[in-house]
Amino acid sequence: MAQKDRAESLERERRFEEAARAYFEIGALADAARMKMASGNWRDAGELLLAVLGEDAHRLSIVSPLSRKHALSAAICFERAGDSPRAVELFVGLGEIGRAVATLEKAGDAAGALALRARIEAGKRPSLSPPRPTAPPTQNRPAERAKHLEASGKLEEAMEAYSALLLHADAARVARNLGLFDRAAELYLDAGLAFEAAECFDGLGDSARSLDALLRVGRDDHRYRDAAILAIEKSAALFRLDYRLDQFLRLFVLTAPKTPKENAALLSLARLYHRNGFLESAKEVLQKIPATDPSRPDAKDVLAAVEAELSGSTMVYEKIAKEDFAFARTPRPAELPALPSLPPLPGDHTIAEPKRFEPTLTNPKPAGSTHELSAPTLFGSITREPPPALPSSPPPPIMRGTPATPPLQIPLPRASLPPPPIVPAPARAAGPGGFAEGARIADRYILDKKIGQGGMALVFRARDEELGQTIAMKVFVQLIDDNAELLRRFKHELLLSRRLNHPNILRLYDIGQHGGFRYITMELLEGCDLKSLMGKKSVSLVSKIDVLLQACAGFQAVHDAGVIHRDVKPQNIFITTQGELKVMDFGIAKSSIVENQTVAGMVAGTPNYMSPEQINGFSQVTPAADLYSLGVIAYELFTGQLPFRDADMMRVLIKHLKDPPPPPRSIDPALPEAIEKLVLKLLEKRAEDRYPSCRAVAEDLRKIRASLAL
Repeated sequence: MAQKDRAESLERERRFEEAARAYFEIGALADAARMKMASGNWRDAGELLLAVLGEDAHRLSIVSPLSRKHALSAAICFERAGDSPRAVELFVGLGEIGRAVATLEKAGDAAGALALRARIEAGKRPSLSPPRPTAPPTQNRPAERAKHLEASGKLEEAMEAYSALLLHADAARVARNLGLFDRAAELYLDAGLAFEAAECFDGLGDSARSLDALLRVGRDDHRYRDAAILAIEKSAALFRLDYRLDQFLRLFVLTAPKTPKENAALLSLARLYHRNGFLESAKEVLQKIPATDPSRPDAKDVLAAVEAELSGSTMVYEKIAKEDFAFARTPRPAELPALPSLPPLPGDHTIAEPKRFEPTLTNPKPAGSTHELSAPTLFGSITREPPPALPSSPPPPIMRGTPATPPLQIPLPRASLPPPPIVPAPARAAGPGGFAEGARIADRYILDKKIGQGGMALVFRARDEELGQTIAMKVFVQLIDDNAELLRRFKHELLLSRRLNHPNILRLYDIGQHGGFRYITMELLEGCDLKSLMGKKSVSLVSKIDVLLQACAGFQAVHDAGVIHRDVKPQNIFITTQGELKVMDFGIAKSSIVENQTVAGMVAGTPNYMSPEQINGFSQVTPAADLYSLGVIAYELFTGQLPFRDADMMRVLIKHLKDPPPPPRSIDPALPEAIEKLVLKLLEKRAEDRYPSCRAVAEDLRKIRASLAL
């Protein structure tokens, strides 16, 4: 029962190949065939259906209705797989003569189709096997002709004949025998035989393309583990580590190694992770190597080095980021009433600050009520109790005469009135270094209330007495001054964020030390992330354009400062209750002023929003990668869905690399063509084919917005 539940769960997750295997293992062959059909594996589906039929496959004229259904499905599967002889045999056996004739004609066997039709017209009962043509096979059956050419030594003609018939595996085999490894590799890929394609690329001495082919080998392929070993060897030789490799090897790493060769591959992978600074990944891999393996002493030495670096290393940052999301949750707020549209933006060639949403607040909640708030920090968002909302700068006045647009509904928390001055209270439950509610820090900050807590950090709402502002203070509860590298990176993150001074970027104020513990002060925001807007039909098209204009302004400032964000997604874009958009979370950002920058933890980024070049090589990206991710956000904002969706994240990555996105107007025909054109240009596979900058995107957005007002 547990195995059946697993199979059904895999089916619900649309992991059809894995579901097929699970059904097969419990003997549910019909269900396994159904999964093979869902994945497009027609030949395997047909074979499974024949296995379901058993002896009935030889007496189709007298089978039960259910067996007849299975036989007919098998015939259709073989037809779609290009195996017309088996399809015709089944159609004839079932009495489906019209389908048999159509299959022969579609396969180019005109003589066979004619003979079968003549046999029917003569009143002869067709036999179970399809009629044999009277003409030589080289003249009436293209597949037989291709085989005859191959047998006659006319390999080049045979290869082209197989290729024309879409018999890619046969064409690839002949090309390989001819020594045409490049052509053979491409044909093998067309046939879905990635392992053989990798072998051909090896024949060309092209390790990079061989590795790319190996990463396409399915997890259910019987050669998957061999492919994983080869992929590790090639990646180590090429010094290559990217998201695709990391995802491809997940199953290999999670399951226990079975041979000394697999143990050696794990050690190589651990060294590759270690060399690239992915210490947690290296540790996980090393712990999989059995103690009895001959390579274990070497693995033990590497593990000791990794654990030494992990002790007070840059991995603290990853842990802090995870802690941010582990803070206590509070109830969701009620939605705000309708918001007016944004006014038009200036038409100059610079990106002016877009106007903000101005919510009209009604029915405010009583003081002290709680709701969910996504509060930006240096590393992302935390869920916490709401702070009073004080914008870092006053919002611009609303311009009069703006054309009316449909209302914008955003489920933002209510805006609070400016809080009264914080009066120091007796400190309670003193935290590390004296950080506690009511405490005075650095003779400047008064801690009002702890609004977030985890094992790595505390977050307080605080009052900056010098500036007269309410801020957020994040206190790192681990001593990081003992590690020079960690402290350097800590300061770099602050320096990076402080260089990005723009109304559409989260502001960080200062770094300090108190009682031996480091803290950061930052802008305190109230609102929600952009994900809350996705799919909302009540949000007008103009309002969505205005959101993107603010995002363009923020990211243009990021790029002008020589920084690439590298994790652009709706969750990292925050909208305040004043309608001001803030770009946040520069935890994996890359700065052109920092050399040899690495990122701790797993290969970073968010698969649904990653650019093709980011998937292939995370560190080798330009601002164009952020533009692609912004294109995914725009696609989702305008259509309500992602351009590429799949339960298997590896398939999502491959779609980003290979597949064109469905046109947005195929989802929402009401979208203007100009919107569709803009989004698709952002989603071009080649970076050089996209917009050159966010500034250029904003210029086109302004033109579209102006046309909507006419």
